[in-house]
Amino acid sequence: MEAVECQDKLTVSLPKQTNRVVTTAAVLLSLFMASMETTVIATAMPTVVADLGGVELFGWVGAIYLLGSTPPLRLGQTEVSRS
Repeated sequence: MEAVECQDKLTVSLPKQTNRVVTTAAVLLSLFMASMETTVIATAMPTVVADLGGVELFGWVGAIYLLGSTPPLRLGQTEVSRS
């Protein structure tokens, strides 16, 4: 790693090289997967609401979706902060 002196006289270690291709591919893949997930949920919602018995339960579907998607995000955040 290369030491770089900042304006306020702190020394920061920076990596000598970053892999921009891998980083860009990972960002694009995550954006693609998020858009696919949104498309699938939007397509399935009328069927789910009809199976539940009406529009009055539409809010519960969204709440349960958010409850189900939150723990994996938290676990991923914990793993990233460890490295």
